[in-house]
Amino acid sequence: GKPLGLGNSLPLITSVAKSSQEFERERPKFNRPRPPYRIVLLEGIEAAVLESSVEETPQDGLSMLRWMAENGYVQVGATRMEYLSHDQPSNKIPTRIIVPIQSRASGLKVPHDRLSGTYDRRE
Repeated sequence: GKPLGLGNSLPLITSVAKSSQEFERERPKFNRPRPPYRIVLLEGIEAAVLESSVEETPQDGLSMLRWMAENGYVQVGATRMEYLSHDQPSNKIPTRIIVPIQSRASGLKVPHDRLSGTYDRRE
């Protein structure tokens, strides 16, 4: 069909609630998913965030995996990419990589020298 934003193809929800109370007021606008799915507001989510560019995003995204292993974190949700501009050459567009994380229950941290690969901003 038509691209998003054209005519009636806009997403039904165009804003994200900022608090539990706002979410409850906005909830009627959401399509009700069929069980076993439900819509909830997640609070207290930690995320690793890295500013990058379209050109550097692949390497920077992989470097986040290394950083998480070294610092005892695991990914607990889908990676989100935010493109922060549109008025630059396509490979220079600034991006923000957002990865929901939590501390490993075991506390395991992998020392830097035990990880292979060159996907590291420090190298």
